[in-house]
Amino acid sequence: MTNKKLATNKKILLATNYSDSSDQALEFATYLAKCLNAKMTIAHVADIEPYPVGELFDEEPIPDSEEFQRLRRVKPVDRTVKYEHRLLFGQPGSAKTTDVVQALMDFAKKQRVELIVVGGRRRTALGSAIAGSVADALVRRAECPVLTVPFVAKRQYAVV
Repeated sequence: MTNKKLATNKKILLATNYSDSSDQALEFATYLAKCLNAKMTIAHVADIEPYPVGELFDEEPIPDSEEFQRLRRVKPVDRTVKYEHRLLFGQPGSAKTTDVVQALMDFAKKQRVELIVVGGRRRTALGSAIAGSVADALVRRAECPVLTVPFVAKRQYAVV
């Protein structure tokens, strides 16, 4: 990726799960969006009930209004940053549980996102071995750069 490409596309995807680490990632994504004059998409992948499989059920799921309202409460700390909210789902008609990483990667590719920002958290060695994390999987599998913001004591990011 060249600096010129990032400077012209200006799309940042913030993946949130409403955690404290996601809140900290939001602060840093806001800082980056402000510095780059980028548009930020704040996205959450909804865990919907599995659909029956088959062509008759190949339709987009209807967002739960409470879930969407919760997402809409996540806003950049700097109100001058352009942003939008997206509630993402897995593949319609699938009986599988939603694959959060795949849903984020599909959206990023379709929207030509230049950077995915996600909060990170500390895990024990056993926890990492068993479950891994969305951030780890995105870093390994995404086609665009992924920035993992570690969760640390509260800090402010100032635009220089």
